Amino acid sequence: MRKYVAACAVAAALISGAVVIQVKFKVQEKREEVQSLARQIEADARALRTLKAEWAYLTTPARLQRQSIDFLALMPTSPSQVATSVRQIPFRLNPDELVSPPSSILRPTVAKPEDKNTDKDRAAMINAVHYTLKLKSEVVVLEEQDD
Repeated sequence: MRKYVAACAVAAALISGAVVIQVKFKVQEKREEVQSLARQIEADARALRTLKAEWAYLTTPARLQRQSIDFLALMPTSPSQVATSVRQIPFRLNPDELVSPPSSILRPTVAKPEDKNTDKDRAAMINAVHYTLKLKSEVVVLEEQDD
């Protein structure tokens, strides 16, 4: 019986030793994974600080104004361009309305019957052109009133 108990104790010691070694290896893997994640978090934090500094530089008003003048041919807003009354703001037109252009602007040519456009397409194109011309003429009128 002693041999049987001793054999069971040795088997239990071997099994527990194997389990301890497996747990040790898993703990080491997890430790390496945690360290890797910590390094990645630190690298991301450095990159984020760099990006924030770069964004702060890229969005400085003086730099944006200089680039808008260089690349967009835009100038700073002058006081005459700021609306001082509500009456200077144009009202939106209903896009479904047919607006006739001023007589000084050339009318668009109507599509020839052999074209593949339907009557509905032609009417939509003419309405779009009329609406655009009407909006452009209103802008011209507003600019003339400002002078």
